[in-house]
Parts: sequence; structure tokens; C-alpha cells
Amino acid sequence: MSDPWMKFYPADWRSDPGLRKCSFAARGLWADMLCLMHEANPRGYLFVGNSAPTTKQLASILGSTLKEVNRLLGELSEAGVYSTQMEIIYSRRMVRDEEKRAIARNNGSRGGNPALILDNQHLKPKNLESRVQKLDKKKEPPSGGIVADAPKPTAKVTRPRPTPRIPLPDDFQLTGPRIQAAADRGLDAEATFKKFRWSMTHKAETSANWDIRWVMYVETYVENDARDQRRERERANAGSYGD
Repeated sequence: MSDPWMKFYPADWRSDPGLRKCSFAARGLWADMLCLMHEANPRGYLFVGNSAPTTKQLASILGSTLKEVNRLLGELSEAGVYSTQMEIIYSRRMVRDEEKRAIARNNGSRGGNPALILDNQHLKPKNLESRVQKLDKKKEPPSGGIVADAPKPTAKVTRPRPTPRIPLPDDFQLTGPRIQAAADRGLDAEATFKKFRWSMTHKAETSANWDIRWVMYVETYVENDARDQRRERERANAGSYGD
């Protein structure tokens, strides 16, 4: 289940040159849109449910007028505050943060950052023991009473080259294991995969292992869906503020 909060950096908000060009009302609209995009799936895109809201629907959701929202969206667009893909508004910062979060979660489930694991592979127990023996020999002075310098290691650790990151291949299709990954999490594999391909293609994403990226996507999808259902239950139980 994802966190019901999002990262917010007041210093970045106050110093963003695009936002500084916008009026107080436009910044308030953007703050509300960020909240909607945080709750969306995929996170960072202006989705409400399974579709992007029209300007009229956005005005209704935020309790404003169509004329006012159109004016403020134009102001935000002119200042370059948001970007669009296929006419869908998204937050560049939120999309980047979500990708970093997914990568970090995947690395954690596999035992840590692969780059750090490779960096420490040469520190095996037998190598450490060898180093200790060299230090002990250094402490023993030769017959002349002069301590000789320990020989410097000359062997270099050869690290495997990282797998190159590539765009989503055209032949990456919904095969048996990929269907199973979605089915195991109670998802409609075909509908989820269609959304996955759309998201990865239009975000121009790259990956070194697209099967891992697919599993990460369905896990995030399930987390966001569970979060939305939980919030709907909370809202239903809480009632309105006037009760």
C-alpha cells in the first residue's frame, strides 16, 4: 500500500522560476492538481479514475468555473509549469520521483543496489584474510631492523559492464509469465498491459530489463488501486464535514 502523503519541498516551490511567474490563484490550482496526480495511476499524470478529466470535469472536481480553470491553465502552460503527452497533463518532477521510488523498492527486494553489490564483490573473506596477513608481515622487521613497506596490490577488479537501457521493444508482448504476473495480483492482464505500453511508450522510458519493469508496474498498480479503495472507504465512513 502506498503512502497517503507525498514529498513536498517548500524551498523548491518558492524558488521555481515558472511558478514565480504565475498568480496566486494559478499556483493554488497547480497545488490541487498535484494532489490529484499523486493519487492517479500512473502517478504524476492527471488521471481521475481510469481517464484524464476534461477541463469542465476538472473545474467541477475542484469547485471552480470552466472559465476560471481555462484561464489559470493557460497561465500555468505559458510559464512551462506542466508538460503534456497525448494532451494529458503531467508533473515532470512527480514522474521522476515515482520512477526513482520504484527502482529503489525493486533494488531493496533484491538485496540492495546492484551497483553497490558489484563494488563490494572483491571484498570477500579470503581477500580480507590475505590483507590481514600482509599487515602482520609488515609489522615484523627484517634482520636489519628496518620495517619494509608491504607490497602494493597490482591486481585490478574487473567489473562486468552494465546492461544497456533500451526503449520498450515492439516484440515485448503479453506472454504466459507476464500474464501470470498480472493474474497473481488480481489484475486484468490485457487491460493492464495496454496501459503499461501506453505509459512506457509516451514517456519514452528505457530499461535494462523490461520483464522486471513490468513486474514493478503491476505491483505499483495494485498498491495505488488498494490505496484508492481504502480512501473511498474512509471517505464513506467519515461522512461530510457538515454531519
